[in-house]
Amino acid sequence: MRSFVFALMLCAVADYASAATCPVREIKPEGNFLHFNGYTVQLEGSDQDLGDPGNVPLWDQGLLITPPGGKQCSVALAIIEPPFFVAGNHTLYVDTYSGSEHTQFLVDARDCSGTWSSPQYIGPPRLEGADRFIYEVSSVALGDSKNESFTVKIGPDCMPGKPVTGP
Repeated sequence: MRSFVFALMLCAVADYASAATCPVREIKPEGNFLHFNGYTVQLEGSDQDLGDPGNVPLWDQGLLITPPGGKQCSVALAIIEPPFFVAGNHTLYVDTYSGSEHTQFLVDARDCSGTWSSPQYIGPPRLEGADRFIYEVSSVALGDSKNESFTVKIGPDCMPGKPVTGP
């Protein structure tokens, strides 16, 4: 009987471990660089005075990523601005914009591949807990004065799920 109970406990622990989330955390730029988990990301094309706290830093020539012990690669993105987020060991979420519309891109820092982009939104994405992003969407074009939002939950594999509309 004890062996049976012990086996059930092991199964429960294994199920919990396999269902563990991929924690997401914000990382702050250090000048024109991001550093996380042995990776160095150079944010290229800054024309901002990064020492002026009134300026929101932005970059317009993409990313140059150096993995730990690996070969540099680059990612061509439009205008990039904070916030930046890391999920797991090598998944980088980058906020870009054009006009008033933002898009968040997922970049695999191991090889600079872009594997996902969010639907368009306004303002910066918000991290809720350590496993979901909240994005605001303007509904002014529809004659409504309030904004809607959608949520994207990050799965155990650090990949985003499908956007869900609502509060």
